[in-house]
Amino acid sequence: MRIIGGEYKGKNLLTLKGKDVRPTSNKVRQSIFNILEHNINWSGFGEKKVIDLFAGTGGMGFEALSRGAESVVFIDVLSTALEIIQINAKKLRIPRSFITVKCDVRNRLLQPIKGFCPANIVFIDPPYGKNLMTSSLNSLSHQGWLEEGAICICEMEANKNLKRTAQFGVVDRRFYGNTQVYFLKFNCRK
Repeated sequence: MRIIGGEYKGKNLLTLKGKDVRPTSNKVRQSIFNILEHNINWSGFGEKKVIDLFAGTGGMGFEALSRGAESVVFIDVLSTALEIIQINAKKLRIPRSFITVKCDVRNRLLQPIKGFCPANIVFIDPPYGKNLMTSSLNSLSHQGWLEEGAICICEMEANKNLKRTAQFGVVDRRFYGNTQVYFLKFNCRK
């Protein structure tokens, strides 16, 4: 896996082995960032606070940092994933504009981290077959992790439908083989 754009373009990331982690492919990651930059009312990553939920190796968060994001919160339940993220950050020589958090979203997220939240952009890529997308969106929205108008990029199985709350409107939706990606906009007033 490598960084596709920005300051760290072309740099390789270490990945985890095994079935516990399913990194977003370079092709899908490139498409997601192209949609963010060209198809959504977007002002770029500058001054954006990002959450990479179910972070795995941290590919989405590191891509955002490479493109100028202010900060990233990497959240995963696996200690090995968080260790790989720390190793990748050292390898890329990323300044301390990120934090790793061990948390199981099924048991609700921790309280938002001051200075890193509320977030403007959230990447959510849970393990397939576990039905964690809706509970993830609910945890983020009900516990103050999201800024009004935040964009949530939700990656899930192509054959599933996203059950979402009224607080999230669909901005875009794309299919890539057995994967689909929803781009949702958060409206806390609904």
